Amino acid sequence: MKLFIVINQTNHQFTFSNTECKADTQVIQAYASTNLPSVNLTHGQHNEGCDIPECSAKGYYDEHHMTFTRDDASSFTFWHNDDTNEFYYSTGGGFDKAPVIPGDATNSDSKKAIYIMNDGTLQITDIHK
Repeated sequence: MKLFIVINQTNHQFTFSNTECKADTQVIQAYASTNLPSVNLTHGQHNEGCDIPECSAKGYYDEHHMTFTRDDASSFTFWHNDDTNEFYYSTGGGFDKAPVIPGDATNSDSKKAIYIMNDGTLQITDIHK
């Protein structure tokens, strides 16, 4: 699975990074106005999107997640749990008690879009061809 688009609906800029691939690091721009979110392509190292890390246990977390670090230094992480076939995120920087990312995303090889919502949560969807 690949992350291909990040839609930022906040007035904060983020730095996106991937523990599995330093080449994925990029800036995610803040929205232009409350009515116009920021759409950011995440090309990845091969211009096909960024591989979303698989992480099924706490012992794998440190090396297998993606991070959005906000311009005020707060951050949240996300990953795909290959045991439950769901996407999770954490605002506390850890694996435990992380909520499922709501949305319309499958565990298929389709490309994904992540929404950074103004309330500090994430949503995910497949990009349909």
